[in-house]
Amino acid sequence: MIACVAKTVFQSESRIAIIEAGTGTGKTASYCLASIPIALSQGKRLIISTATVALQEQILFQDLPDIKENAGLNFSFSIVKGRARYLCPKRLDDQLKYRSAELPSFEIESDQNNSALYQSMLDSFARGEWSGELDDWDDDLDAEAWTPVTMDHRGCLNKRCSFISQCPFFISRARLDTVEVLVINHDLLLADLALGGGAVLPNLSESILIVDEAHHLPAKTRNHFSAGCRLRSTSVWLQEINQLLSNCLTQLDQSKDLFNEQLGIDSGVKSLVPKLEKISALVGDLEFKPQGDGDSQLHRFVEGLVPTDIGSLMHSALADFALIKSNLGLIYERIDEIAQGKASCPKRFEAEDWLLPVGQLERRLQVTEQLFQDFATAETAELKSARWLKKNDFDVEFSTAPLQTGVILEKLLWDKTFSAICTSATLTFNKEFKRFQESVGLPFSGFAQSIPSPFDYFNNAVLNIPAMKSEPSDIDAHTEEIIRLLPKILKAERSALVLFTSWKQLNSVLKNLPVDLEETLLVQGKRSKRAIMEQHKKKIDRGEASYLIGVASFSEGIDLPGAYCDHVVIAKLPFSVPDDPVAQSEAEWFQSTGRNPFSELSVPEATQGLLQACGRLLRNESDTGQITILDRRLASRSYGRYMLASLPPFKISVETYPD
Repeated sequence: MIACVAKTVFQSESRIAIIEAGTGTGKTASYCLASIPIALSQGKRLIISTATVALQEQILFQDLPDIKENAGLNFSFSIVKGRARYLCPKRLDDQLKYRSAELPSFEIESDQNNSALYQSMLDSFARGEWSGELDDWDDDLDAEAWTPVTMDHRGCLNKRCSFISQCPFFISRARLDTVEVLVINHDLLLADLALGGGAVLPNLSESILIVDEAHHLPAKTRNHFSAGCRLRSTSVWLQEINQLLSNCLTQLDQSKDLFNEQLGIDSGVKSLVPKLEKISALVGDLEFKPQGDGDSQLHRFVEGLVPTDIGSLMHSALADFALIKSNLGLIYERIDEIAQGKASCPKRFEAEDWLLPVGQLERRLQVTEQLFQDFATAETAELKSARWLKKNDFDVEFSTAPLQTGVILEKLLWDKTFSAICTSATLTFNKEFKRFQESVGLPFSGFAQSIPSPFDYFNNAVLNIPAMKSEPSDIDAHTEEIIRLLPKILKAERSALVLFTSWKQLNSVLKNLPVDLEETLLVQGKRSKRAIMEQHKKKIDRGEASYLIGVASFSEGIDLPGAYCDHVVIAKLPFSVPDDPVAQSEAEWFQSTGRNPFSELSVPEATQGLLQACGRLLRNESDTGQITILDRRLASRSYGRYMLASLPPFKISVETYPD
């Protein structure tokens, strides 16, 4: 693998490679040992992008220090996270000082009182016990609690802030200019690309890019370039703009100076709100179907095409959005000038407090306009997208997501990068890179290689498929069988990782497990992933039993060698849910071009998820253990046997009921 990376970077053109490196090949060490010396000698920055913050930290705290210490390489390295993962000390201070007179927020809508939590954060931060990074906080934080104490660039006072010397974000950014190896995640990479590149990260044309866990890149791209808005709540906050701005401009003595701008916003809102009401009435005539297990209903637009009457109204609304946005931008600029002391207004500190709510409003307006633009131009759009509506008793949400992620990445990423290496343990299906290449926009005939794992899978691991009477399509019966089988499976081992495909089934199973298992279970979401992993390892080290329970995403980025994971239990083959609008739209698009969506989309994606889950068991050459898959389709269906053939060569045990 070292040779593959080095050869690719030194090529005169097409300096892009796809390398599938099986578990145990040492892919992180390989791409680092090859690319770091080359980057140093050529004066390039090395950017390592991986899927999650947990994987970033693994590379930062384990892999790179090990390489620097033992490979004779002298280089500097640092992690780079998005601004939203850092505490804003000023916002935390404001939350505690002004809770009773909190300024309006257009970021989230919540009545939740987190004063005790915020005081705990302040105390821990002041004592130096907490770094101010979201990922270092021991407990799991939801968006409603975290968002009010973090910041985006539109509300940040930068060097003017009295808290800047304590700011975790600026402290982290101050190190980046001279760092030679940057460890980022795919979300930050895509955010930088969306801003044109070079906004947060070094210029990619002067960098060597490693895309680790590259199988995540298509889904990350889709999520990043998706858009959505709720119709009724949009109408409500639009009508609250004037009151917010009136309070702001009156407090800053700017009502007369910015009267025309406020009048323009008022005119735009008065024109826009009736159009939203008409759209809402038209939506009421559409057919909705129940979605999943909740109270919401779904309407998916066939082939992503929006009805003409709805599309025309959304197109008409774009002029109103433009009018509101332009005038709001002028008001924000004036507030910023006052906050900087550039305007003849003594209320500098009051202006600082208003930057955030007005900036939030401006960003929310931009996101909503993006959604309307997408729906208004659905018929003439160059790229295929999924478009759908979800409604409940309170509101209807419009959503859009791109289907051709490869086209987006080809334009924004590969054409601008000096050299790139895409690597993961799961990039092929049926020994071909075709599906991955299409999804990331690399349909080239250049360098692509699969390097097998050195592990002795047949002698070190057994894959069990128990005898089961139910199939996952019968949710209740399948859940009951899992409840019956799981206690016996767990009690046979001291450690296990149990993975579900839905929270509903996970919670149903947990509620019905024997009481004596309760103290041995560590469930995703109860605490941060890092805290759960530490607790699990401590229990195993003490000789106690410990079983990790979560959904598929919980398995990403965790390393449980040896006794920390004796058994991986997979409740169900990880097919996408039947009513997922993006999966339905993608299948529809494939079918319209004469392709088989089940064999070309569903099975490869489920196989990739299964490979990732099974890859949690053997983490080094001496590891042993078992995998149990509580889904008979793996043995009974033709595609199941095909999926089995794509897995490593485990010893297979298929149980059957006696005749």
